[in-house]
Amino acid sequence: MKFTTKKRVAVIGGIDFPQPLGIEIHRYNIRGLQPKSWIRKFEEIDQQIKENYLHGVIIYLATPLFLQVSKPEYNAHWNRLLKICEQTKSMIIIYEENIHENFNYYDYTEERYLSYTELLERILVIEADLFVQGKYPFRDGPKFTDEELHIILGGAPPIPDEPRFGYSSLLDNLFLAQQRIEDYQNRKVEVAKSIDVILSSKVSLKTFKEKQSIAHVIEDFLFDIIKDVFFSIYVSNEQILHEEFSDFVKIFEKYMRNIEGANFIVDSDSSSNGTTYYFKSKVLEGAEDFSNAIRRFDKFIEIYLEAPEEAAKLVAKEYSNSIEVFDAMQGIMKKYQRLLLDIKHQQERIKMLMKQDFENIALENTMYNEELSLLNSKGLIKDSTYFIGGKISFFGLDASAEGYSKNDTEILKIVTKYGSKEDLTLIKSSIDKLKDEGASQTEKISSSEKIKGFLLKALKKTGEHAETIGVKVLTTYLDNLVKGALQ
Repeated sequence: MKFTTKKRVAVIGGIDFPQPLGIEIHRYNIRGLQPKSWIRKFEEIDQQIKENYLHGVIIYLATPLFLQVSKPEYNAHWNRLLKICEQTKSMIIIYEENIHENFNYYDYTEERYLSYTELLERILVIEADLFVQGKYPFRDGPKFTDEELHIILGGAPPIPDEPRFGYSSLLDNLFLAQQRIEDYQNRKVEVAKSIDVILSSKVSLKTFKEKQSIAHVIEDFLFDIIKDVFFSIYVSNEQILHEEFSDFVKIFEKYMRNIEGANFIVDSDSSSNGTTYYFKSKVLEGAEDFSNAIRRFDKFIEIYLEAPEEAAKLVAKEYSNSIEVFDAMQGIMKKYQRLLLDIKHQQERIKMLMKQDFENIALENTMYNEELSLLNSKGLIKDSTYFIGGKISFFGLDASAEGYSKNDTEILKIVTKYGSKEDLTLIKSSIDKLKDEGASQTEKISSSEKIKGFLLKALKKTGEHAETIGVKVLTTYLDNLVKGALQ
């Protein structure tokens, strides 16, 4: 086997995108193949993941392939592929409307979806017009009488003079759309089950409305693989104690490297509005591993604070280089206690400023209680911070921080109800990133898709339609944020 330092990624489904340096792409085009070919290809992917040969999998579910995987003869193999992909960093890219079981043809001129009846009428008009001009070859002879043509073409727009190729291509697209709609209508139950499997899977879900956004989603995915990023979080400068959070990250990095001996690095990238922290490791994967590492750190702190002598004995027992580890442990604890003191002073300062604000309100407004309630609803009274409890933790962000719109709050409510603390951290981070004017288009699209993916998977947990929990309204809001139409 030829040696390479490149990261290898399997791409299933025909999708073209710029290939960055450091990535080796293995393409698997499975559309139209027989089930036995799927079995062979999926077994190959499974083996390569287990041997750490592959570092990631991208599945592009174009509408025809999406309908194919839902067919009974393919469905079991598709479900098997999703289980295989859960072993490594992976994502599914799918047309957003397909998840909502919409397979209608979108007319870009009219900017709307055509109903099935409208689609058939459009096809009929184009066929008739082409036939009149002698441009449409019918295998079974003439298709229309003069009377039928007069009726059909009565209000039809004229066909462009030249070129004819684009118009013929349009007709082909309409025929394909007709086939897709009829396929879906004949197999609604099978398609719905396939959607449920996707929403229940641990594989990351990314959707798109316009194909241009796919390249941005893939770019972000490959960046994490190239740089060994297993977790990232954006912290807005408006977040209370954001500077203290930066100090904590340094302490946590030292703990992971010097105490746990992990291959662990934290990089950061700052804009004028906030900082993105990239947590890198060759042994940790995803938010769950990160959360477990945080819990181990909390336990380490707890043992040291409650029983320093016991902590020293534990170090001597567990580590051959116990003297070096113990010295590192003491250094970490000094910085940790300094950080706790900084946080305490900062919180006292904030509370003092709040108290002064409340006193001014009480003097200037007799409706004190109402103003107090308003401030509380905006998150000014609570410790809206990345630090919770007696120890420091990333997770459990306050969802009521100032500056969030009604739609932001609705998103965070859904995450709080149906997600974990890790989910809440990531989604809040993504919302903040979306509103950072210094964020790149790739960062904004990626942040938006992380939120959409969670909202769509929340549908599976609620057992409700998208309209019931407002997912379609919220995804439209996210699209507008990406375009810069809202803040």
